[in-house]
Amino acid sequence: MESHGHVLAVDDNAFNRLVYRKLLEPAGHRVSEVPGGEEALRFIADDPPDVIILDVMMPGANGYEICRRLKGDPQTAHIPVLMVTALQQREDRLQGIVAGANDFLGKPVDQSDLLLRVGNAIHAKHLFDQVQRQYLELRKLEALRDSLAHMIVHDLKAPLQSLVSDLEYFRLDAAPKLTDAELGPVDAVLDRIGWVSEMIDSVLDVNRIEAGQLPLAVRRERLDATIRDAMSSLGSLARRHRIECTSACDDHLAYDVDLIRRVLVNLLVNAIKYTAPASVIRVGVSRDGAWVRTTVEDAGPGIPPEFRDRIFDKFGRVGSGQPSRLRSTGLGLAFCKLAVEAHGVRIGVEGNPGGGSTFWFALPADQPQVPAAG
Repeated sequence: MESHGHVLAVDDNAFNRLVYRKLLEPAGHRVSEVPGGEEALRFIADDPPDVIILDVMMPGANGYEICRRLKGDPQTAHIPVLMVTALQQREDRLQGIVAGANDFLGKPVDQSDLLLRVGNAIHAKHLFDQVQRQYLELRKLEALRDSLAHMIVHDLKAPLQSLVSDLEYFRLDAAPKLTDAELGPVDAVLDRIGWVSEMIDSVLDVNRIEAGQLPLAVRRERLDATIRDAMSSLGSLARRHRIECTSACDDHLAYDVDLIRRVLVNLLVNAIKYTAPASVIRVGVSRDGAWVRTTVEDAGPGIPPEFRDRIFDKFGRVGSGQPSRLRSTGLGLAFCKLAVEAHGVRIGVEGNPGGGSTFWFALPADQPQVPAAG
């Protein structure tokens, strides 16, 4: 594909600059020219070209130095640089490559070679510009989506709180008149509203963590106690599955107890969502040297290796390994990743030999400077 663009010729020899103009302008290119490297840097700051033809041997800063400075500046690093030199030694070309040159032209300049290399460089620059514009547009759309999601979930908190108050009042008033079995559906609804409230808090906190507005409230606590608290908060949702917890570590660890509890709730809800009723979900805690590793093992369809990084993306949907099965992560796992990484550690997922997935995160075992809770 033929591409026309703006070419900057940098050469201390006026005749050479005239040759570039005479060869390139008839082909549809706009040609600007400057006699030296420092002038080129000032020109580029005001009117960035699509490609730079840069002579190597110039007074003052030579072409290698100017190329290094261009490629070292994020504002100009993407502009293709064609170095022009009469030097034919391999070391000279290697020096140009080290400086960041995109291509080379030999002297005397061949018209066909010049037009081909300039055209290719301009085409590559135009493709970069197109991708950059699309990237910025996607960033704007992502910011708009996040802002919309934030507003929606924020506005949901008030009606949910009102609904909880009404249901709790109804339950209190109806308790003497109804059996436990009859009150069961009310309790189940309250459990599910609590789960939705957790998800709303996760959405809001994802934005706060990304904006650096959610400082950690770190204290020392036993991790198995936090796990039990997370399991009990699931209410009736957990009763359809067997959740088994094993702990080989009873140390007090330093972490934000509320955030890690919500990480565990999200991992358990994710496991419940993709595990058949009555299946076993295993939560484990074990010490491995300086780290305490927590795992949540499900018996779901599993996640193919190529999707295991994307599973923590915001609003991500990845293949589950079975036809027509998609694993929708929404913001729950994105929250887990941000909350765990806010502690300076990592979270991940692995496949189980017999099927299913194991989500894990590790916390440092020894942080004596943080006081124990209580």
